[in-house]
Amino acid sequence: MIFGRQLPGTHWSLAVTLNDRLLHHEILDDSQTSYAALIPLPADVQTASNTIEIIASTTQGSDGRCDRGPALMAEMLPTTRLLAGDASYSDPLIEVRQALSEVGVVGLGVLGVLGAADANAASSLLAQLVPTSATLKPDATKAKIVVVPPQSAGFALPETGPIWLVTQDTITRRPQIDLLEPGTQLPRSSLAVLIVPDTIDMTQIAL
Repeated sequence: MIFGRQLPGTHWSLAVTLNDRLLHHEILDDSQTSYAALIPLPADVQTASNTIEIIASTTQGSDGRCDRGPALMAEMLPTTRLLAGDASYSDPLIEVRQALSEVGVVGLGVLGVLGAADANAASSLLAQLVPTSATLKPDATKAKIVVVPPQSAGFALPETGPIWLVTQDTITRRPQIDLLEPGTQLPRSSLAVLIVPDTIDMTQIAL
């Protein structure tokens, strides 16, 4: 970056944030007109969509001073670059949607009976999980998505491929996704959705 000159005794304040989290802050004295640094972007702060802000501000006040001079400027140079790191971003929701998009027609089963409130919650979850490229089809025997009412939880999962357990966060209303091992005892909780790309035999978990 390059900075305009300031009055003696004043400073530039430089801050770098990622998704509203402060990563770097530095105070530069009035004699410094350029700045360069390599600033890491921690993987645990990154999301699927990221916002990086670089903010330069000045401690120079205008009280009692004539401020009709040239505008005080700071500018990023063309050499500023965003460098790719070794880590890759992983989002369980993206993985689930990708797995379902590769299936095409997705069999949907319900374990037990859904009340009105649970049916609305299941509809909300499915709308966030199922990509537009996939088609839902009711299937009472072989299913890739199984809606599990609260009263039907507590059984052991059959031996099959990857199984994702999806519940709804009570605060954000967004899907909360956990990858389960075959044979895992399904915890008793609120309404849940099982995502099983390799298909699950409903007769194996019928209560």
